[in-house]
Amino acid sequence: MGSNSTAADYFGLKGGKDKLLKDAESTKNILKDNTVRTLTKKERAEVLRKLNLTNHIPLINRDQPIKKTKKIITCACNHCNNFAPNCTSSEGCFSSLMYETRTGITKSYHYGCLHDTKDPHNMSNEFTCAGPRKDSASYTSGSQETKNLVTTKCCATYMCNVGPPPKNLKYVIPIPVNDTKSHFSRNMAINIGAPVAAFCFLLAIVVAIFKVWQRKGKHFTNKKKENAYLIPGTTLAAEPLGEDSLRRLIDVSVSSGSGSGLPKLVQRTVAQQIILMEIIGKGRYGEVWRGSWKGENVAVKIFASRDEQSWFRETGIFNTVMLRHDNILGYIASDIATRNETTCMWLITRYHMHGSLYDYLNIHTLDPYQMCLIALSTISGLAHLHSEIFGSLGKPAIAHRDVKTKNILVKRDGQCCISDLGLAVLHSSESNDLDVGTNSERVGTKRYMSPEILEQKMSTSNFEAHKQADMYAMGLVFWEIARRTFLNGSANEYQPPYYDKLHQDPSFDEVKKVVCEDKYRPQIAKQWYNDENFIVLARLMHECWYEKPSSRLTALRVKKTLSKLMTRLDNEKRLQVREFEFGVVTQATSSDITPAESMNTMSSSSSLSYKTESRL
Repeated sequence: MGSNSTAADYFGLKGGKDKLLKDAESTKNILKDNTVRTLTKKERAEVLRKLNLTNHIPLINRDQPIKKTKKIITCACNHCNNFAPNCTSSEGCFSSLMYETRTGITKSYHYGCLHDTKDPHNMSNEFTCAGPRKDSASYTSGSQETKNLVTTKCCATYMCNVGPPPKNLKYVIPIPVNDTKSHFSRNMAINIGAPVAAFCFLLAIVVAIFKVWQRKGKHFTNKKKENAYLIPGTTLAAEPLGEDSLRRLIDVSVSSGSGSGLPKLVQRTVAQQIILMEIIGKGRYGEVWRGSWKGENVAVKIFASRDEQSWFRETGIFNTVMLRHDNILGYIASDIATRNETTCMWLITRYHMHGSLYDYLNIHTLDPYQMCLIALSTISGLAHLHSEIFGSLGKPAIAHRDVKTKNILVKRDGQCCISDLGLAVLHSSESNDLDVGTNSERVGTKRYMSPEILEQKMSTSNFEAHKQADMYAMGLVFWEIARRTFLNGSANEYQPPYYDKLHQDPSFDEVKKVVCEDKYRPQIAKQWYNDENFIVLARLMHECWYEKPSSRLTALRVKKTLSKLMTRLDNEKRLQVREFEFGVVTQATSSDITPAESMNTMSSSSSLSYKTESRL
């Protein structure tokens, strides 16, 4: 009853009659204190009566239950306002830790005070603590199938939330309990991937086998076609148009305008695609190789770096507009490459398996038809060089200046083409310009030089003089062809011009003495004048040898004469074919077959049926 006595004394109810109560406002504040609740009913009523607060008696009636006041607790906090490290709450403290389910790696950590609330319907604290607050409790939300786990600790003592709650290691395990989806994905990958991998492997094997078979089949087909088109008794062959992909590439109309028939982009990269196979000859400026380009044979003339000017000159001439012709060596590209750690220049042209006319005549003999075919195709190429084509895309006239059998190549169809244009000169009548290049006056092969060149009397500024020198050399080529042609069942062995007067490598003075001083010319056999075919070629070569250049025949005049001879020989061949097919001799005049038809048969299949008696 001590507390009652103290409260009664305070309010002046016992012993302190002389004490007066404070003013009404102070008394109201006192009534809110818990000390008034220790008074007896009678004492409370007396206090209220003196304060004239009898209407407040029900508010502090002792019969009404007294609510117990909650204790204020200090908690640690990491998310409070003003970055305060602590907070206070009458509800308690909490700490929450989020971490990954499988690894246990902490992702976030929060701690602070529970919310103070007087609303009985506010359930925020119960959600945080998973139920009514206890003095200290922790729980974990989440499971093994969730990505994260959250462990929350709620407590009601001073700074009880310092430090994170312990992780629930029961759920932090590397192998999930329910792994149906993973097993399903793994099995599906195996079931799908294994057949696909096996199919790709088998497909690769099939493609490899097909490629090998295709390559062997192509090689066999080419060999078969090569043998099928061989002219009987010789190694000459007629090549149908379109059989050679390289020929189609050169003959396409889409061009850079250079006359080479190939886009310049190909010319700048073609050397990287060529494989050198074997060396087939050596020339004035370098070596000649047989190369392989996209499955086709090509000829690669390799210039040393010191002969760059010669390579540049020949490349420029081959790129002359409208130079391309069946009887001019087909130009493909020029490029600069590195070989054996040495920079060299490449000139890439078509490859002809029979090689030069010089090599061919050393091995093979000819019949009159082959003799005329070789001579006509060669002079056709030279006539195209000598001719000037006028127009916006015209061609200048070109003189070869090194006509000889080594610079004439034999094609598969029996015709020939002119090569090695490095010494050629170009002339334009419109501008009257003569492009001689950097070559000296006496150029070419000494054995084939005309008298005016040997005596140094030729005017190098006169383009007609260069063409006349070409015709002199062409007459010597005709003589070489005629010597290797069968007449009366025999043919002479191959010999170069002036073989009976000059040794293998004569000097200028030696050749000059024989040609200019002695005025000697190769011997024309008497029997040639007794044969209707040989006499034509004999007269042509004789008229090309005149010492006076202006008296020599032009290339166009020689071409016209040989074309007439070719027409007659072709008519004779057609008569032989008719006799073979029908078994009767039919008479036909030259009017039955037009010259155009005759020229078309030069490279057609009719040449295949012509029977020769050549001796290999």
